[in-house]
Amino acid sequence: MDESYSRRGFLLVAFLIPLIVILVGVIFSSYRYGKNKPSVSTLPTPTQTLTADTRNVVDAALVTKNRTAHFKRTYPTTIKGVYEPGNPFFADMIAGSDEGIKPLGVNTVSIYVDHQYQDGDLVLLSENPGEGSTNEQYIAQIIRAKEKGFAVLLAVAFWGSEDAPFAHPKEKVLAHMRKVALAWATIAEQYQVEYFVPASEFDWQLYREYTKHQTSEQDGIVQVYNTFHAEILPELKKIFTGKMVAQYALPTPNTNVPGYDFVAPDMSPSGRNLEDWRTYFPQLLEYAATAAKNSGSQWFVGEFWVPHHDRQAGSGTAGKLLTTVDGQSYDEIQDEFYAAAFEEYVKFAGELKPQGLMFTQYAVPYASIKGRPAEAVIKDFFGKI
Repeated sequence: MDESYSRRGFLLVAFLIPLIVILVGVIFSSYRYGKNKPSVSTLPTPTQTLTADTRNVVDAALVTKNRTAHFKRTYPTTIKGVYEPGNPFFADMIAGSDEGIKPLGVNTVSIYVDHQYQDGDLVLLSENPGEGSTNEQYIAQIIRAKEKGFAVLLAVAFWGSEDAPFAHPKEKVLAHMRKVALAWATIAEQYQVEYFVPASEFDWQLYREYTKHQTSEQDGIVQVYNTFHAEILPELKKIFTGKMVAQYALPTPNTNVPGYDFVAPDMSPSGRNLEDWRTYFPQLLEYAATAAKNSGSQWFVGEFWVPHHDRQAGSGTAGKLLTTVDGQSYDEIQDEFYAAAFEEYVKFAGELKPQGLMFTQYAVPYASIKGRPAEAVIKDFFGKI
């Protein structure tokens, strides 16, 4: 009888010991996770009026924070960049970069986090439907670019047009932009993005929406743009430790954003013929250098593009052929506009020299340079700067 009880006791102990070991391991792992889990209170909260996908940006940041430690910032001496909007174009460009944009000399890629008002609600536009939630699609772009060795410029953008107006008071739109910019600054920091733009081309969108392109009101819009950037900067610096960029589109020397590392104007011929472009482009460079001096910053060309076709609404498909004011086809002389601009860039004699240039776009049909004469012009230019 005693021997039987002893045997049963031995078997019970033998069964319990592995179970206890497992339980201790689970408790210890839970303790470590709780200890390392980031605090929600340290992250910005997007405005409650935004869509669910936009509100989930911060949630996604919390989930992915512990998976991003291996990302490091790498700053090129000179920015040689490309902006390729939308998928599948961006994904294809990055996947084929060893044979495509890297031989051109590209070291930096832009990623625009695109927002638009739809039926009064702010929507984070989908880059690739079916590939996770909307914010995760943009995060995937960051990861792909970083893993291929590119520096990344992440820009928060609001898009609108006469057919898709903001339809909200300016103060409300500015509040939305602030909330969204702070949320995406958190993502940019966690993935060690090199450059962050809190409000890409927002001056142009304000000008379009609230002045209906009245040139007499341009200076007032520029002041709103400057004030927005000044007010949000202290909050951004608490979150993002990379380079801060103020990107703008209105042709003016009055952009003034002290505290930003770079100003980055966008430039395009916009219907001009080649002769006028040779005169106008140096003026844009002078404007940028003045804005940088006023701001105590450096500068680079944030977007340079020469579209040869109109964009079909809601897609990257090429539409109507674009021409200059005197009827010349941009499709035939796109490379000449690139060459003329690059010539002026190289010989620019201003006190503050440009620190690089980002061109738009690589393979998107309506402004592509891939397989076209402009591709060789860009490669030659990037090899020189």
